[in-house]
Amino acid sequence: MSPINGFEATRKIIKDNPSAKINGLSGNKKISHIKNMLKLGSKGYVVKSSSFEIIIEAIMKVSAGEKYIDKEIQEDL
Repeated sequence: MSPINGFEATRKIIKDNPSAKINGLSGNKKISHIKNMLKLGSKGYVVKSSSFEIIIEAIMKVSAGEKYIDKEIQEDL
């Protein structure tokens, strides 16, 4: 993502709108990366290799105020 990365974008969005419902989408499955996104205010996290249906489910859940962590990475957290 350019000119800023997902961490910086999340940080700025939450600073300006603390109630924003951010869902991270990345190819990165590193636990430290995911935890950092959640710490910065992301309400969900989905990996790019997930199916279209999983991505839609994540969007719907986060939009409804729920948290969503991709099943592919849930057990590692």
